[in-house]
Order: sequence, then C-alpha cells, then structure tokens
Amino acid sequence: MVIAEADMQRFCSRALAALFFLAMEAVTNWLLLSAAESFIRWDWAVIHDAALGRAIWLLFIAIGAKAAMRRAMEIANRHIRKTANAQPSPTA
Repeated sequence: MVIAEADMQRFCSRALAALFFLAMEAVTNWLLLSAAESFIRWDWAVIHDAALGRAIWLLFIAIGAKAAMRRAMEIANRHIRKTANAQPSPTA
C-alpha cells in the first residue's frame, strides 16, 4: 500500500498537534492540581491512596484528554485546509 505524501503530511500534522496538546494538557492538569493541593492543604498521598481520590483523578485526566484531543484535531484540520488551499492543484 502506497501512502500519498499529502496523506502522510495530514497524519504527521494531526499526530504532532495531538502530542503537543496532550503535553500542554498534562502540564495544565499538574499546575491545577498543585494549586488545588496548596489551597486546601491536602496531603498528596491522601488524594492517591483513597479510592475516591483515584477515581476523581482518572476522571479529571479523561475529561481533559478528550477536550485536548478535540482541540488538537480542530487545529490540525485547520492547518491541513490552509496548506491544501495554498498548494496549487496538480494538472492532469
């Protein structure tokens, strides 16, 4: 199976956007949790040792990852449309 250059560019653009936004989401989650931990003075071990704490942590990550992936795909698709419009169409 031969992958067209445009398809590979689309895939790489989407993958790079997804990785970037997942990294930014991880940093944002860490900052928010650190600020929340300092604000309410919870011990970090208490949050992770409690079953409810682990469930909330996983839910928070899942919601953030879903939002980050949606945003990453929007940006990647916008970039793909922009580059597709900028390139001249091939003549037959």
